[in-house]
Amino acid sequence: GDPATGDGKDYNTIQVLKWTTGEQCAEMRVQCKPDVFVNYLVAVGKKYNWGQIVPERNGVGLAVVQKLIDKNYPNIYAFIKDDATIDEECSTTRLSQETTTILGFTTTKSNRPIMIAMGEELMREHDRLRTEGVYPSSFLLINSLRLLNEMIVFNWQDTGTPNPRANEGYNDDLVTCWCMG
Repeated sequence: GDPATGDGKDYNTIQVLKWTTGEQCAEMRVQCKPDVFVNYLVAVGKKYNWGQIVPERNGVGLAVVQKLIDKNYPNIYAFIKDDATIDEECSTTRLSQETTTILGFTTTKSNRPIMIAMGEELMREHDRLRTEGVYPSSFLLINSLRLLNEMIVFNWQDTGTPNPRANEGYNDDLVTCWCMG
């Protein structure tokens, strides 16, 4: 899920993708406050077998992740981060491995272009392999005209650094959410 504040022009979005084929099963695009969005996430997750929710944790997303935890949602995307730390209790310096579990997906200036490029590459490869008869017709099937329309106006903007986004006056919330899935 891609949370938004519920005001302005951004939307809270949900994309439900079938794990085995990537087929889009459902989509939601709504303007509401984050606490209301969590209720939608839980309801949709429950409807789809307590499917894994991948909430973006940037900005208001942290509140969304916390509310999912408070509601005991059983299947939140978790990233395991390995931290190399120096053990200062030893007479010699050594590294020990510690791990931190981070719930939700953090979108950064560094990983957003990679995430979008992977989605773009997946679509190109899909078209090629589907034409060759390698994939069934349901593989990576997008059933939403709204998502397809956002994809059409989504491109790489020339801002000095890779900056994939929607053209001026359009939204990219559904595309971002789909790529996170």
